[in-house]
Amino acid sequence: LLGGYPIITSIINATLVALLLLFVALFTLSQNYLVLEDLEVIESIKRGYNVAKKNYVELIGLLLTFMIILTLVKLIPIIGSLLGFFVGIIESIALMNFAIGRR
Repeated sequence: LLGGYPIITSIINATLVALLLLFVALFTLSQNYLVLEDLEVIESIKRGYNVAKKNYVELIGLLLTFMIILTLVKLIPIIGSLLGFFVGIIESIALMNFAIGRR
């Protein structure tokens, strides 16, 4: 599309990644509140959104930390995928603890 303009393409890509990270951060806690507080779907989305909005910097830091760890772990030949699975489990536990601590 903009192959002749690498700076514009880089800016567009960075903007899309930032918007995706914003979307993920704002709605990642919803599933935890669905389970933790036995809420209806819409109520859990609202609760997760409000908690993420109040604790946005910490949540972004947590998500970025696990993204970096997962990327590095998957670079390990042969066992990287298996270790990535365990990192995913630890990330789920960390997000659940984050949600519990910010109820």
